[in-house]
Amino acid sequence: MFPIAKAALSFLEISDYWSREIRPPASSKELLSILVSAWWLGELRGDSVHSRLQLLKMMFTSKYRDHLGIIFIVGDDAGPGPPQIDLPDGSIEIDARPEIRVPSSNIESWDEAACRDAFPALAELTEGSSIESYREFAVLLPSIKLTYGEFNTWRRSRGYPKPKFWRSQLKKSKPGRPAEYNWDGVKAQLRIYVSQYGPVQTLGELLQKCGEFACDLHPAKSTPNDKTIREAIETHGLAVAAGLSPKK
Repeated sequence: MFPIAKAALSFLEISDYWSREIRPPASSKELLSILVSAWWLGELRGDSVHSRLQLLKMMFTSKYRDHLGIIFIVGDDAGPGPPQIDLPDGSIEIDARPEIRVPSSNIESWDEAACRDAFPALAELTEGSSIESYREFAVLLPSIKLTYGEFNTWRRSRGYPKPKFWRSQLKKSKPGRPAEYNWDGVKAQLRIYVSQYGPVQTLGELLQKCGEFACDLHPAKSTPNDKTIREAIETHGLAVAAGLSPKK
């Protein structure tokens, strides 16, 4: 059965298999929380139906918003100290729910950069107490699938040792022929880069970063030529992963 040779596994599957071997020990629930937290941070994307920005908008506009285990703070509206609730008997109750700050009440004006405070807050909340605080909106997150390349690149960036439960499906190159470039890994590296430094600003910067990451992931440290990189950007959606505007 092991190692598994599937092209992709879900967050739930990864956390289950990984918990059986990871050291120091961690439960599958803990590892699932770490993976979902990394998704909120933009380090992972997988085949998620909704982007993190889309899910945040859905949570904010939902009629069930007030029943979540979180409270949204709009812009700079919050005063000093935690929010307070005036009770009918005249007493005051402190609202101790975790605060998620969003830029404004108009979700049409939101973008990734404007929500830079909300994503880390949700990531911290998720890793600290799983997804129970907003489980109604997180039901699809455990089913997000990652390719081996994206998971392997992410776990390496986090310093986790290489797991034994999963192996790559990439075929070995024939003698004398260079290995295929790991564009899934490049895509994962771009998302991590964006989460740390912000979106790529120009096509030139995107070409440079794709070349660097592809070289780093290549067994022989070979750099792809310009034509190969441009084709990969188009084929593998690398511009989207890098946050590059189509106009740039």
